[in-house]
Amino acid sequence: MNKPSFFRREWLQLLLLALPFIAIPFVWSHLPEQMPTHWNLEGEPDDYSHKAFGLLLLPVLNIFTTALLFGLPYIDPRRENFELFANTMRSFRLLFTTFMLVVFGSIVAAGLGYDFAIERVICVCLILLFLVLGNMFGKVRSNYFVGIRTPWTLENPEVWRRTHRMAAVLWVAASVIALPAPILFDGVALFTIMMVYIGTITFVPLIYSLVTFRKLKGKGGDHRPV
Repeated sequence: MNKPSFFRREWLQLLLLALPFIAIPFVWSHLPEQMPTHWNLEGEPDDYSHKAFGLLLLPVLNIFTTALLFGLPYIDPRRENFELFANTMRSFRLLFTTFMLVVFGSIVAAGLGYDFAIERVICVCLILLFLVLGNMFGKVRSNYFVGIRTPWTLENPEVWRRTHRMAAVLWVAASVIALPAPILFDGVALFTIMMVYIGTITFVPLIYSLVTFRKLKGKGGDHRPV
């Protein structure tokens, strides 16, 4: 059976990438020349940009990042492994594009004068992003760009497998615990919680991969790259 064409396979991805450019002409005249593009810990705008920059930065960055994600299988030394989780990569691209689209929409809404706590929206979206990514970890195979890539996971296939299995549980559990934080807290308290949350899901898998590697090395575990 022939594979569907690129446009049939990626139509939703292309639509999500195009939506901001479709929306820009409709909101252009309603936005101030200088629109907020950065907010402090209290959710107050502390930096402004010309609306052309504010409207185009994220959509263009989204296209660049998506193109990079499409190109990863062609530059990775373990490119054959990407075939083993091609559907997961497609879901990841859609997930990231959707996240960027929500951030873009939030910035536009703030520029149009809607009064809402944008920092809470971004934090919720970020936590949901990591939660869904955690659910994908079990299907990611060894490569140099996607997943928990440490010297130890890249060298030993069993360390890769165990680390991603642990990280999947950690990311999902930590995200569920952190999800109410943007609703219950703001300002410095919310910032601190988010830093602890991101630090936990980042450094715990790194340390775990080292500990697991040393443990397997002591037992004469397989160190062949995959």
